[in-house]
Amino acid sequence: MVNIEQERAKAAFEFAKDSSKAYGSYVKKAPMYILNNGLTNFLAFAYSKRKDANWNKLYNDIKKWFAEKDKQMLIKVKLTGNNEEFVSVIANLSDEELRIVTDETLAVLSWLRRFVKSEE
Repeated sequence: MVNIEQERAKAAFEFAKDSSKAYGSYVKKAPMYILNNGLTNFLAFAYSKRKDANWNKLYNDIKKWFAEKDKQMLIKVKLTGNNEEFVSVIANLSDEELRIVTDETLAVLSWLRRFVKSEE
């Protein structure tokens, strides 16, 4: 039986495959940005910078994690089929749901930081 930490590690390893050193630098800075500014602000910033391939990848990796977890009902983040953007879904969560999603995002980023290459 696979536990949640193993699932996070597996997903992070897949996200880190073929990633650039610049992406690694973004991943390593992301947790502090989230802690200082909040998950919604972080995702809004990453969304606004999505023309940069590394920001786009980080945003989409976090989105992909929650899309997969929602199917397993681990966290009830509703990614609807009406093209509602992920950051919009996050912005409309209750305080409790946002806390859960923030904690889960930080946990996935913790694993991702272990696998990425960085410029540092």
